[in-house]
Amino acid sequence: TRDQVHVSLVVFPECDPSIVYGIFDTLWAAGRDFSDNEDHPIFVPRIVSTSKQPMQLVTGVSIVPQDGINEVNRTDVVFVPNVMVKSAACLRGLDRRLLDWIKAMHGQGAALYSACGGSLVLAEAGLLEGEAATTHWSYAALFKEQYPDVTLHADRLIVQSGDGHSIVCSGGASSWQDLALLLVAKFAGTAEAIRLSKMFL
Repeated sequence: TRDQVHVSLVVFPECDPSIVYGIFDTLWAAGRDFSDNEDHPIFVPRIVSTSKQPMQLVTGVSIVPQDGINEVNRTDVVFVPNVMVKSAACLRGLDRRLLDWIKAMHGQGAALYSACGGSLVLAEAGLLEGEAATTHWSYAALFKEQYPDVTLHADRLIVQSGDGHSIVCSGGASSWQDLALLLVAKFAGTAEAIRLSKMFL
C-alpha cells in the first residue's frame, strides 16, 4: 500500500473560496473510483489556518479550517490558493504566522504549490528570491514592483522552480485546475490525472 500524500491548503482571510474548495475536491477525488470498486485515495487534503475558528473570506463566505498551524508539524505539500490583494499594504497585511509556517514546512521538505495570486504569498514569505514564478496577469505590475529579485513569467501558465522543482506556481484564476492535475500526475501518474480531468470536465 502507498502512503497517502498530506496536502495542507493554507487559507488566509484574503482567499476566495472557489479555488480553495476546487483544489480540495480535486485532490480528494484522486484514487476514488465512484463505483462499486474499492477506493484508494491518493491525498489527504486538509484546510489549514491560524486556528480552527470559523473565518470570513474576502468574498464574505465563511470557512471552517480543519487544522490550526500549531497542530500541523509536518506535511508533504503546502498548497497556497489565491489571495486577493491590490497594494503593497495588502501584502504587508498578510498574516505573518501563516507566512512563517509555510516557510517552516518548506524548510522541512514540503513542496510548495501556489495558484493565481498565491505566488505573492510565497514571495512575501521570502521563498521566491532568486527563483522564477508566475501569477495572475492582473498582479504582474505589483509583483514586479515588490519582488524585483524574482523572475516573473506572467505569460506562462505554470512555472516550476526551487531545488528539484519543489516550488510550483500557476497563473490565471482557473489555472488551479492544471496545477492540481500536475500534482496528481506527480504522485499518482499521468493516467490518473487524465481520468480526473475527464471526470471533472
